[in-house]
Amino acid sequence: MNEFELIKTVTHGAPAQKDGLVRGVGDDCAVISGNETKDFLITTDALFEDVHFKREWISPRTLGRKALSVNISDIAAMGGKPLFYLVTIGIPKAFPLKEVEEIFEGMANSAFVHRTALIGGDTCSSANGLLISITVIGDIDRGKSIYRSGAKIGDSVYVTGILGHAALGLACLEKGIRSLEVREFIRKHDDPTPRVAIGQWLMSSTCVSSMIDISDGLVSDLNHIAEASNVEIKIFANQIPKVEEFAKAANRCNKDALTLALTGGEDYELAFTVSSYKKDLFEKMMKVVAPTFGHAVTKIGEVTAGNGVKIIDMHGANMHLTKGGYEHKF
Repeated sequence: MNEFELIKTVTHGAPAQKDGLVRGVGDDCAVISGNETKDFLITTDALFEDVHFKREWISPRTLGRKALSVNISDIAAMGGKPLFYLVTIGIPKAFPLKEVEEIFEGMANSAFVHRTALIGGDTCSSANGLLISITVIGDIDRGKSIYRSGAKIGDSVYVTGILGHAALGLACLEKGIRSLEVREFIRKHDDPTPRVAIGQWLMSSTCVSSMIDISDGLVSDLNHIAEASNVEIKIFANQIPKVEEFAKAANRCNKDALTLALTGGEDYELAFTVSSYKKDLFEKMMKVVAPTFGHAVTKIGEVTAGNGVKIIDMHGANMHLTKGGYEHKF
């Protein structure tokens, strides 16, 4: 059983409607009614040693930043603003106190950047490695959350940033490659940047019909949008953003650059759809504001009738992928 099958099993019967509940299971965040002007966004995620990270590969401060950043990315995927976070940490015996302090310093660094405050949590001992579990609370203008279920036939598909760099960084770590030319890919894996600013802008643009953050791979996460929206998403392989250095480093690790970009995961970029009748307006606005974000925003596909995700090669033929994205197995 994979993680998505397990989620469907254990969340069967979870309420879709309840006093104060706007959106429950099935999106990047739960949405709770706040007041006349705001809704609250709540998300949680955990990092387990030897599953999500190896201590010998990442510094405690960087690990702390990543632990908080991957949760803040879920807030960004709804178009919201992070406000508060809670931390549960499971600490192995004989784990250095100094490293625990450095983990929290890393979190505080990310929190400062995103104006987010620590408000509580829990500490406990762990018999099997380090555990960091974080809950982030954010807010958004009432009724403005962007869900996975809003994509419509005719919409265009976009992505922020460059894909596959984090997965390549992990491949380099696994192969023991630490040379200067791959250092940026390793940094992308160890220290992702949640796209909070553009997430809020996309929400305010009123052009975006659905959105998700790319944590498990582009194909896997777009499939969540396709399933929730009951549509098919076509990705055009020749439109995937890429850089020459990436392909060279991928070859060095015996990896295919396009496969990494499509299925690699841990990019924490945003994939989103733009309403068909607002595409021209969106493109005009994006030309003006894009330089302020410091990263690319690229159209990579379209929404059509059907289900699932299809990859179209440069000749218009369907590409077959042997791997769809990262999945935990149970």
